[in-house]
This record gives sequence, structure tokens and C-alpha cells, in this order.
Amino acid sequence: METITSFPPSAEIRQIVCDSRKVKAGAIFFALRGAKEHGQAFIADAIQRGAVAVVSDDPVATVVPPGVIAIQVREARKALAIASANFYDHPANALELVSVTGTNGKTTTTSVIDAIIKASKSKTGLFGTIAYETPRGKYPAPNTTPESVDLQGFLAEIRDAGGEFAVLEASSHSLTMDRLWGLHFAAAVFTNLTREHMDYHKTFEDYFAAKKTLFTGTGAGAPDTAIINIDDEYGKKLFGLGKKTVSYGLESGADITTKKFQLSFNGLAFTAQTPNGKIQITSSLVGRINVYNILAAIGAAQALGLSNEVIEAGIRNLESVSGRFQRIDQGQPYLVIVDYAHTDDALENLIRTARELNPKGRIITLFGCGGSKDRTKRPVMGEVTGRLSDLTILSSDNPRQEDPLKIISDIIVGVQKTSGKYVIEPDREKAIGLAMDEARGVADTCIRCDRCGAIGIVRGCDPRKSADRQPRSTRHQAPRSRVKRCVRIGRRKVTCNRDCWLHEDLVLEAAWHMTTAKIVIALVVVDLQLDNSRRPQDILITSGHERNSFVWRCARMPHERQVSREELAKVCVILKGGL
Repeated sequence: METITSFPPSAEIRQIVCDSRKVKAGAIFFALRGAKEHGQAFIADAIQRGAVAVVSDDPVATVVPPGVIAIQVREARKALAIASANFYDHPANALELVSVTGTNGKTTTTSVIDAIIKASKSKTGLFGTIAYETPRGKYPAPNTTPESVDLQGFLAEIRDAGGEFAVLEASSHSLTMDRLWGLHFAAAVFTNLTREHMDYHKTFEDYFAAKKTLFTGTGAGAPDTAIINIDDEYGKKLFGLGKKTVSYGLESGADITTKKFQLSFNGLAFTAQTPNGKIQITSSLVGRINVYNILAAIGAAQALGLSNEVIEAGIRNLESVSGRFQRIDQGQPYLVIVDYAHTDDALENLIRTARELNPKGRIITLFGCGGSKDRTKRPVMGEVTGRLSDLTILSSDNPRQEDPLKIISDIIVGVQKTSGKYVIEPDREKAIGLAMDEARGVADTCIRCDRCGAIGIVRGCDPRKSADRQPRSTRHQAPRSRVKRCVRIGRRKVTCNRDCWLHEDLVLEAAWHMTTAKIVIALVVVDLQLDNSRRPQDILITSGHERNSFVWRCARMPHERQVSREELAKVCVILKGGL
């Protein structure tokens, strides 16, 4: 460390920050090197706001006024972590820390561990993609893992509230950026490793090297216990790095495993075999992937010394994890699931889970990829959905500064490598409506994937059953006086009989006329989900040929179908009677 300017003996440090917008009087501002900009560009702003010292790993280029200290260090991010721990009086020393890393499963695994700790009546903190939680409250999560200065502040909150534990997700970015530097972990979990963040790490080996850092030590020695997924090939490479290693998985030889398990949309049930005896698991979490997550959480909980009874209770108490195969039940007669799958591996696990739980139904997947992120995973995700889904609906998902259609084009490259059917609808709301329309029966499954709210699975109702003849929710219900005027389009064709049911979110009003040469039917679509008024949302027009057949097109679902003159005549009779 080199002090470039003299240190005033009266200087008092009241705050440590790395964001100039948060600077208050008496702050030390750490000018960190970012992906796009260097923090040195904001030194003048920090000083104007009241910073009394600035720290950087490059020579400070800004003219520093008298009374402000300029310090150059070798590694600014590590210096920030060390200074923050000193500022908050080393709160981690009073806590048992647990960290979970890997490509998929971090959020669910940390949530299960958190639930187990709470079942022991202990106070704890939880930090991850969804939110940052301490005994004092919940905070928004701008990053999966907080910056070191923010994390030390949160750990201090847990300590001061009488807490004993903290559980956090360790992203590859955070490990590369030394956000966890100086922290010692009682337990460190590795879930799996698949393709992700190639825009940042450049190579897969660099990505793995970042994850490996958690087990070689983050400046405070290797973790006391490493809990490793033995079924993952990269997990095997981490064996022996922790002071103690415990394996988990479904293959033979794992320390924590299960021989068989029951899967349903209602949850999981199995007996876990562990070094501390058998544990009877009943969980509302869904799918084979959550068997892995629960086994990992058991390993971490046992490393903390928690009893099997507490582990059973904690897992049983956790109803769901926000955005992770999360069931949404508002009384509707179909199933809705939300998931955050944003990698090809997570997406494949999700679709396979849906297929495993509902083998006879169609799989309809709606998803998009975020903009200004790793482009290489887009076609891979497209290939997954094209291969495993009966229909893929491609839409926009947080495009940021990118053109949504360009993102969709990248995905299509992968879908077209398969024989899978796909539809493009950039408008997210219309795409969801289209997915609803496509879910035809109780066995149908529609999967909606996006990084913002991610996946919804919808099982459609069967209009042939009397219990399903009512509109699926009040927001889709047409006024009673208009129901008799509805004509249902199901499976992309006009129903040609008098037994017409109200479609999920469409009311079709028809005007017709006949000429000597052809029949023209104009259908105006009113989308009740958006607007109960008569304002047209789309227009469907059948273009007539002069003799025996006609073609009808739907602007909302691009499709052509030859319709006989006799069929259209029947439809016209129905429409005439209903208008």
C-alpha cells in the first residue's frame, strides 16, 4: 500500500463505499475497475459528496484537494474486503458461514439450508439471487452475491441481532471479484457445472477455476467441510480441497444419497441415507433436480451440527422457493409453475421434469434470452426446447440494449437444428396468451421460461367435461350477454357446430356476407385479458377462392388451412344465428 497524499491526523472514517452515488461525509471511496468503466472516473464526484479518502489499484489521476487522502494499493477489491471487515469489527468471526456455488441449484439449496437453520430456532441470514435477508429485514438483490462492503454490513446486522449463521450463494463473478475475500466457511457446497457466463469468463476452464476458488480458500483457508455433487464430473475434481469432503448424489458411492424417491406435482418423498443415519424427507419441492438440492442441503446442515429431526422439520416447512418450479394457485382449474431457468441445462432439467410428471401431455415451452449477455447459450437453449418440447414459443425477455428480434434469431438457429415446431411472438403478453390458447386439454403442459419471472406450466381444461366449461378465471370471463355470440377457435380452426364454448381469452365477433363467387368472413378479435371493451386487438380474415375452397389466416397465430365451401357455409349459418 502506498499513501500518495499525507494522512491528516484528524481524519475520521464514517463510511466505506465503492459507489460514488452512495458517498456521505467522511467516507472512503474505493475506485474499482469495472467491466465497462473504471471507478477512477467517479473520484471527483465522490470527493464532492464528502469523501475524505480515495483508494485505487492504479495511480490516482484526479487532482486530489487538500484534506483528502489518496491511497494506491496492489489489489483494490481485496483491500475493500479487508477494510470492510475491519470497519464492521469482523462480524464473520461470530457466525457460521455456509456458501453454495455451481451453475444451477444455488438458490434452492441455500433456501433449504436457511429453512433448516430456522427450524433449529436460530437466527440467520440468506443472500442470493432473489433477495438479501437478515433478522432486521429483506433487501433487494442487485447481484447474486453482495459486494464485500455490503456483505460485511449485512453480517454485522446478523451478529448484532444475535444471529449465529449466514447462508449465501457464491457466484463465479463474486469469486473472481474477491467479494468473499477474508471469509472462512464452515461448509461449502458444489451443485454442478454447465455452460454459463461465457461472455465474462471466455473459457469453460476459467469458469470452473472461479468456482474452485471457494474450495481452495478465499483468503481465510479452505472450508471446514466441502459438500460435493459426486455425479458431476467437475465435482469429482474438487475432492480433497476442503478440510473434510462429503459427497452426495444418486449414483453409487455417495455419502449422502437415496435409493428411490416418489415424484409428483405435489412434491417429493424419499429416505435419505447419510453418515448420521436415515432421514425421512417430505417436501413440497418438485422434480428430480430438487432431490439433489435437498441432499446437498442435508450435507451442509450436518456439517453445521444440526440434528436429523431439525433437518426433517426444516425441509418439510419450506413450501416453495420463489421462481424455482414454483406453483401458483389462484383457484384456477389448471396448473401454473414459475421457474428461473436461464441455462440450457436448467431448461432441459425443467422440461424433463414436466415430461416425467405429465408423460401423456404435450409440452409447450415459452421462453426468451436476456439481452447484452452470453450469446453463445441462445442457440443451445433453442435446441433444447426444439428437441424436448412439442411447441416452442419464442418471445422477448429483458432485451436490455439489444433488438429483441436479433436475440430471437440467435435462438432460432438452435431450434432449427431439430424437428421441433416453433412460433415467434416478440410481444410477451401476446406470447403468454398464445401459450394459453395452445394448452388444449388436461394433459397439456405449457412451459413459460424467462429470466424475469421465468417459467409457467399450464395444464389446459377440457371443454368436453362439464366441470371445465366455465371460463378459467374471472379476468377471462365475457359479459353474459355476449357469451351466446362467441365462436370458439380451437386447434387453429373455427368450430363448425352449435356446441360453442367460450375460448380462454378470445371473443370472436363475426360479420359475414356472401357473393355469387365467394364467401368472405371477417373476424375481429377482442382480447379480454387486455381489455373488456370492443376495441379490436387483431383481425382474422379468410380470403376466398372462386370455387371450392378457402384459406383462412390468423394474424396472431400464423397458419393457413384449406377449408371447404361446405364448412364455411355451416360456419356462416352459425354466425348468422348468433349475431
